[in-house]
Amino acid sequence: MLNRSEMNTEPRPSDSASISHWSRMEGVLRQYEYRLGRAAAYTSPGNVTDLLGPLPDRLAATERWQAAAGAIEAYRSRWNVTGTATIGSEPTDPEQQEHWRTTVATVGAAGFLNDGRSPGNESEREGLASRWEALRQADLARHEMAVDHTLSDDDDDRHRRRSRDRDNDLSRDVGFGR
Repeated sequence: MLNRSEMNTEPRPSDSASISHWSRMEGVLRQYEYRLGRAAAYTSPGNVTDLLGPLPDRLAATERWQAAAGAIEAYRSRWNVTGTATIGSEPTDPEQQEHWRTTVATVGAAGFLNDGRSPGNESEREGLASRWEALRQADLARHEMAVDHTLSDDDDDRHRRRSRDRDNDLSRDVGFGR
């Protein structure tokens, strides 16, 4: 039987090296999703157009469509999603569930889960839209709790001092020699 020191023979990278590594990996994944979105714009796969509708004509809408399509295609590719559902229902595996939620968030942030804005598959969009709204509300609640938690009495005193000095417009250039 191996002891703990024999099991950990691989050198541990420093924190900055780990951060750099994960940052590079995130960049590679974003580039992969971007390429999948561009490919989907040319091929118009049925599973993507069922949810997002056809590729829009306007440039800004096309970019949002490609971002959402790239996220969908990356999710389907990674988790071997087949069948008629675009991304399916929320999975139970924690890693896949996180990727599913990120995909739903990307599609929702692109505006394709809002009521009536997308001509795609109504039933799947409604289910994803309700889940997207629940995810957004939970995220907002977490953010509000974090903000409330970080406020302290010192911050309140500093805020009061700043509010007394609001009539001093320091951003205006009073200029010398005018």
